[in-house]
Amino acid sequence: MQLEEEGVPCECICAYDFVVRFNDVFDSKTKFFVNKRELRTDLPKVPPYEKRYFVYENDTTGFDDENGLRQGYMVLKRKNDLKKIYWKDGKFIKLQIVDKKGNILITETDEDKLFDY
Repeated sequence: MQLEEEGVPCECICAYDFVVRFNDVFDSKTKFFVNKRELRTDLPKVPPYEKRYFVYENDTTGFDDENGLRQGYMVLKRKNDLKKIYWKDGKFIKLQIVDKKGNILITETDEDKLFDY
C-alpha cells in the first residue's frame, strides 16, 4: 500500500494524527503493521489524568475526570456560610453561597464574578 502525506511538511520532530481510510470493513482482531511494528489501536491518544476527588464532610461532591475536566461541585467552608462552585465537563456552571441551614443566599452564573464573593 502506498501512502501519501497531506498537509504542510515541517522540519521539526513532532507528533500528529495519522489517518488512513479503508474501503473494506475489518474486524476487531485485524492487526496493522508499519515498518514491521504493530500499530496498537487500543491506546488513548494522551495518557489519562489521575482522578482527583472533592470531598465535603465525608461525601464526594465532585472530581477531576480522566480527561482533566472538572465535574460536580467543590465546597469551600467559610465563617458563616458555604461557597459551592459547580462544574460540568470542565465548564463553570454556577456559584452558590449557602448559609449553615442550607438556604441559598446568592446564586451567580457569571464566572468572572467567581472571586467577588
